[in-house]
Amino acid sequence: MIEIQGKHKKIVLPSAWEDLSTRQFILTIVKLLELLGRQIKINEFRLALLLLYTGYKPGADARIQRWQVLKFRLKLCCVSVKYFLLFLFGRFRFRAMLTLLGEWRRIHFPDLSAIAERREIINSNLVILSEQIKFPLREGRDGWEVNNCFNRNPIPWIRPRLRRYAGKQFDVGIIIRTNITAREFSDAFDIVKAFAESHSEECLNALCAILYPRYSLHSRNISSRHYKHFERVSYPVRYAVMIWFTGIVRYFTEHAIYRVLFSGTGEQNEKINLGMTETIMSLSLVGFGTTAEMERVSVVDYFDMQVKALKKMISDARGGGATLDDIAKATKLSYAVIEQLS
Repeated sequence: MIEIQGKHKKIVLPSAWEDLSTRQFILTIVKLLELLGRQIKINEFRLALLLLYTGYKPGADARIQRWQVLKFRLKLCCVSVKYFLLFLFGRFRFRAMLTLLGEWRRIHFPDLSAIAERREIINSNLVILSEQIKFPLREGRDGWEVNNCFNRNPIPWIRPRLRRYAGKQFDVGIIIRTNITAREFSDAFDIVKAFAESHSEECLNALCAILYPRYSLHSRNISSRHYKHFERVSYPVRYAVMIWFTGIVRYFTEHAIYRVLFSGTGEQNEKINLGMTETIMSLSLVGFGTTAEMERVSVVDYFDMQVKALKKMISDARGGGATLDDIAKATKLSYAVIEQLS
């Protein structure tokens, strides 16, 4: 959280996705989609988030201004009637009454120019405050990109109809707590890759069916019509699930240990090359469990096994007399990574 001391009270702004409620998170994704679709600009995006997080309503000054004008007109009518009656039945002169009304108007009529100046000052302060909201975006090679760094699942559950489906767990802390299996991770990654090419909503439905399962068996969630349940879920919610999963992918590709598994690939869209079936079979052959057991292991355990298998392979190769050049050509790893794993 970011705390800013205001004139009358302290202003608290979120500094990470985890600081948001589920409602705030979904509304942030809605504005994020508008920004990505070029419907709004970056300054409008930040101002909209500021109003969302603080609950401030800029239209309040306009209502106050209208009420002040209405109140003045009512008072003016009352005073006019009062002094008109006094003019008819009293001894006041008409010129004196007009002078009095003019003086009363000068004192009580609201200063619209001062209100406009105050509105301009407030707008400037809002822009300055909105610049403190930086966590939804980060600077990429091609400009702004979505910050998909999450410490937990931002949408704990989804209720398409009457039934509620709990989401998969991926909590980042001192240790990783997750119930996403290697097979689920592999299939979800293939779906996200397909969505990047086609932008089909069916891909988002299939992704939700994996990460918000109905059945205990992953194969049943894939083969059944469970993905149809998510057709009624709003697009921002399904898109948010996709962003969360890309954050899981990013966690592994940038991790100090696991990134060595992806350092040999080139293009970003080919950065993960799981080769699921072949990798499971090879890990099974070197004693990490049967093929069926390997498919049900946690994705973290799966990558740990890959790292161990890669270390063993490099150790055996160097013990057999292979040079760094030979290992680098075979694994497409850099010399530094090979030394790290040796």
